[in-house]
Amino acid sequence: MTYVVQRAVRFLALALLVVVVACGGASTPPVGPAVGLPLVSPSASPLPVAPKYVAGSSETDAAVAIEGDDPVWGARDALVTIVEFSDFQCPFCSKAYVTLEQVLKEYGPNTVRLVFKNEPLPFHPMARPTAEAAVTVRALGGNDAFWSFYRSAFEGQKDLGPEAIDRWVSRSGVALNVFHDALASHRFTDKVDRDHALAQKVGVNGTPAFYINGVTLVGAQPYEKFKELIEAELGKAKEALGKGVSADKLYRTLAAQNFKAPSDDDDEHEDTTTVWRVPVGTSPTLGPATALVTIVEFSDFQCPFCKRSEPTLKALRAKYGNDLRIVWKNEPLPFHVRAVPAALFALEARAQKGDAGFWDAHDRLFDLPVRAAPPPPPVPTRGPATIEGGVPKGAGTAPAHPADPPRPDDADLDAIARAMGLDLAKTHDAVAKKKYQKILDEDSDLGDDVSASGTPHFFINGRRLVGAQPIEKFIPIIDEEIVKARKLLAATGVAQTGIYDELMKAGKAPPPPERIAVSAVAGAPIRGAANAPVTIIEFSDFQCPYCKRVEETLTEVLKNYAGKVRLQWRNFPLKTMHPAAELAAEAGVEAYKQKGNDGFWKLHDLLYANSPDGLERVKIEGYAKTAGLDPKRFAAALDGASNAAAVDADLAAGKALQISGTPHFFINGYVLSGAQPYGKFRRFIDLALAETAAGKKP
Repeated sequence: MTYVVQRAVRFLALALLVVVVACGGASTPPVGPAVGLPLVSPSASPLPVAPKYVAGSSETDAAVAIEGDDPVWGARDALVTIVEFSDFQCPFCSKAYVTLEQVLKEYGPNTVRLVFKNEPLPFHPMARPTAEAAVTVRALGGNDAFWSFYRSAFEGQKDLGPEAIDRWVSRSGVALNVFHDALASHRFTDKVDRDHALAQKVGVNGTPAFYINGVTLVGAQPYEKFKELIEAELGKAKEALGKGVSADKLYRTLAAQNFKAPSDDDDEHEDTTTVWRVPVGTSPTLGPATALVTIVEFSDFQCPFCKRSEPTLKALRAKYGNDLRIVWKNEPLPFHVRAVPAALFALEARAQKGDAGFWDAHDRLFDLPVRAAPPPPPVPTRGPATIEGGVPKGAGTAPAHPADPPRPDDADLDAIARAMGLDLAKTHDAVAKKKYQKILDEDSDLGDDVSASGTPHFFINGRRLVGAQPIEKFIPIIDEEIVKARKLLAATGVAQTGIYDELMKAGKAPPPPERIAVSAVAGAPIRGAANAPVTIIEFSDFQCPYCKRVEETLTEVLKNYAGKVRLQWRNFPLKTMHPAAELAAEAGVEAYKQKGNDGFWKLHDLLYANSPDGLERVKIEGYAKTAGLDPKRFAAALDGASNAAAVDADLAAGKALQISGTPHFFINGYVLSGAQPYGKFRRFIDLALAETAAGKKP
């Protein structure tokens, strides 16, 4: 049977199964994983294809309004509507995009509708130009063109700039000359201003922000949080329909019930009452150990919001004196390229001059004048409407040359070292060799434990306060904690130097990391030492952009843990989302059959180098030839789908482990999902190595 016929038979079998499932008598759209989603073309992204959006009646009168020119994915009468306020240059929005992809895949377009709103932040110089480009694409090419641009922008965020924008526009199907003309005239860009005005009205103060049938969800939350809210709203939606609310009025009805307008004293967005167990450890402190209140601050020397918080913290120290202690924890964010060098520098200042030296360096680092971001290169033919004098609003006033590095640069660190009288050679060595990386890792791990996922992040005697909040947000919590601490001292007789530790005893401890019993299997590709004490099992998909993105991290892991870690590949092609992934997976199995680990990893690297768009059959055969495989055997294996059973076995194994997306990892059983940064892998690897050294079995 030929390759084409084989594939056709398998597709028809799948289609028949979909029809059987879809006709099972359900009277409402499915709540679980969606079935029967239209197949996408090989060049499409992971975002499933949704039905054409029909505007229907106006929803501008909804609590969180939907306008006729909003990009919309999903059916008009979907049970749940998610309105997203986002920024194309925001790394947390990029992270949330991955989660939304999973949400849309799991629930499908008849159950969940996604509406996109622009909220470009002023300190992201390319955010406004990209938003203007996106709304122009939407106006010229419609929803399909917008979602193509949206996917390209978030998946290619690290390349954000005029050339990338042109590529994404072309990929969307909008003609570049028409796009440039429309953008130069600013015919459609008032949409960005309307979105921003709505964001201000509904209380958005950062990105990403979501309104799920009007219920607020802030930040790059995990899938489980979205699922919890969606499931609750599905119940409400079905109840409302049962009471006679028409489908076209469902969103407006539920949003009116759920939405709570912001107010000056509204703390609905965060829990400031739960006490978290956040140890001081050996971190730098400012203030006496006898202080009744300890603020543990997770911060980043390159973060503009952390800088903005410093005057507030100084005012609090002046107000409360010896009743207040500040503890510094390092949380250098990966997209702040100078945050780690600055943190290492400050810790070396501490090593040379004690805590006083650390806080002196801390103040000098934050006191550096803001170096304005260079004017963003114009999206071809014009400059963005909100740029004044070449500098984004709110980004600073000093002109900057595009080559100027972000602060603090090496020259800044040297100048501070000289002013403080530090040993310059030692500071250079500490930064270059990452002398205090272990401290940064420990702080980062603690931040993970207490879900301090952004900066600045404060714990006031364990009570969480997120972001660059005004002093009025701190004072009520501090005052309450002073009263609580005094009562505890009177009731227990504990020494005042131990008051914080006593308070922490009742604090909420983080849950243990998720772990599942799973072992490497025989006959699957391995990279790294065969007898390594730690095994990373990766379930992955050759057409998945996040699987491709994590490859660089895995290479770094194997290099840094040479002899200690091995990586095993398992196939998990997301067939309905990535139509070329199944064939690529079968090709990988054939490469392993022909030439073992060496053949598989050579083909693996070539497939990812050309993914997601270069996985057509003829191209895969070319990669196989480059990898040294037998062309005739390879072609015959693909024609006969002789490796399909092996791929299906991996898929079944992954589904039994509750895997729903890729990439997905098990590190000696510890679960890690998604294209996570190196530090996430390091933490579980170090934990597994420690257990192995202690004789514990995975």
